[in-house]
Amino acid sequence: MNPSYILRSASPADTAAVSSVLQAAAHRLIERGDGMWTLAVLGPDCIAPEVTAYRLALSEGVIVGVVKVQSSDPRFWPDIAGDDSLFLHRLAVIPSFAGKGVSRVLIGCVIDEARRQGRRYVRLDCAADRPKLRAVYERAGFRHHSDVHVDGFHLSRYQHEL
Repeated sequence: MNPSYILRSASPADTAAVSSVLQAAAHRLIERGDGMWTLAVLGPDCIAPEVTAYRLALSEGVIVGVVKVQSSDPRFWPDIAGDDSLFLHRLAVIPSFAGKGVSRVLIGCVIDEARRQGRRYVRLDCAADRPKLRAVYERAGFRHHSDVHVDGFHLSRYQHEL
């Protein structure tokens, strides 16, 4: 049975907790030999300016997962202009809640937010060589859009049409 989660937007007071979730997820990936983020960019000082862009999943008052939501993404989606999309980034779950539906709930939160805003798509990018991560997004209804190379990374771009 999956626990139920409370969803809410992050506030500046959540900066350390958001950073902690991101760093815990990053450490788990590094231990598995599947590192994705550099730990330096996940520290509280780096997270603070953008913390309100995060949505949080809480279980019994503890933040167990986070996702960053952007209204534009010129770095990874420079060909998408206008206001038809929300962009999903940095989906992370603390290791003890992996496989307990947190990712699915957070993705659903972003999709619901996009619908409320009248957006047509939720878009994201991920490393092209991460089949398990790509499968998570595909199971959530995202379809492969294209592959791109950005700053030396081979990325697969996905979109979910609403």
